Amino acid sequence: MENERLNNYYKELPPNFREDFSIDAKKGSVGVWLNLIALLIAVVIGSAVYLAKYGFRPFNNEDIEPLYAAIAVWVWVLGLCLSLIFTELPHGLC
Repeated sequence: MENERLNNYYKELPPNFREDFSIDAKKGSVGVWLNLIALLIAVVIGSAVYLAKYGFRPFNNEDIEPLYAAIAVWVWVLGLCLSLIFTELPHGLC
């Protein structure tokens, strides 16, 4: 199985393609930086969800509590979508 997977890639770029830029994530420092960036994105998403649920509250009414929860869920979903985009974007660029 491993040999099939390894044989199923281009050893050279197809005709009319050229390599503009590449990142070697196997280098220690590059991998550490990529993980730190991922951690930063996770902290930003978590902070946004926390602030949406518990932070800014212009109205202290228990009837509006489900609205704050719904906003927090939508902020979380938006954060996941942005995280997915920022995770996959380097694959397309490199």
